[in-house]
Amino acid sequence: MSSILGPRRRHLPTTSSTNGVPPGTKEINAARSLENVRPGIDPDAGFTVSRAIGVAGAMLHAMLPALLSWGFTMGLIFGGCCSNVFALEAIVKEEPDIGLLVTFTQFALTTLFTWPAHFSASHPPFFLKPRAVPIARWVPNIILFFSVNLLNNLAFSYNISVPVHIILRSGGSITTMLVGFLWGRRYTRMQVFSVALLTVGIIIAAMADSRSKVRPSL
Repeated sequence: MSSILGPRRRHLPTTSSTNGVPPGTKEINAARSLENVRPGIDPDAGFTVSRAIGVAGAMLHAMLPALLSWGFTMGLIFGGCCSNVFALEAIVKEEPDIGLLVTFTQFALTTLFTWPAHFSASHPPFFLKPRAVPIARWVPNIILFFSVNLLNNLAFSYNISVPVHIILRSGGSITTMLVGFLWGRRYTRMQVFSVALLTVGIIIAAMADSRSKVRPSL
């Protein structure tokens, strides 16, 4: 009978119970304890001063390069602008007619600092690298830039204070808008209102400065 039905299969006693856990083994459910666990933070640790100092130190270490770069950039911007204004005001108070010399010094220093980047020993007599833009296209911009700076510095001979001079130089918005309008550009009402408001403020500041310098006649 066994030869007809084949060999009998032996059923070995199993040692596993439900869920594949052997009998006698204690099952631990860690799901609840893992729900409140965050990486790198001990759930049993309370908020202490040392822990707060450690977190602050880690944040400072991560943000320190960006803070140094930002501080260095802002220091150069505000430090350079403020020192420039203070020096210019001190010079103008002593010599109001020094505008031409200031313009020459400005262009001379700009040329000295930028010349090494354009130097080429194989291109005499000026030893400059070949230009991608022809010099004829640069001439109008150079003349205009030089004339504007020269007139701005010559304005100090009219006993204009440096703060008012800076305010007047910022009044080029109306000129830009007029030129753009002549070239076919159109502006919104908000843009026109903003430029008009800026122009009125500049005029009021200039008039207040002129009245403060008028001495009453005895």
